[in-house]
Amino acid sequence: MPGSNDSEWVAYPRSFLLTLGLLFVALPCWVWHKQGDRASEWPTFAWALFWGVGVLGVILLLVGLFASPRAVERWADAASTHEASIVVMIIAAPVHFLFKWIMRKR
Repeated sequence: MPGSNDSEWVAYPRSFLLTLGLLFVALPCWVWHKQGDRASEWPTFAWALFWGVGVLGVILLLVGLFASPRAVERWADAASTHEASIVVMIIAAPVHFLFKWIMRKR
């Protein structure tokens, strides 16, 4: 799986976690934008789901930015077990290429 340059390989799991984290943060923001005026009518489980998805997104962003390469790879492997993660992988590809370009400039 990892190639000869491990620093290049870790860019894709990081980009996957960052993309997934951004989607999990954007989803509650979008829901708040659409349903904000009716939020007082939400049941308790909706509030728990609303905040839980946002907190999970922030955790994924923090892991993607600050965790060790090994931890990032473990989190990305765990987060990409479902077939629907292929959509996030496709969206994460431009972020990966941006990381590779930045690493090449260093």
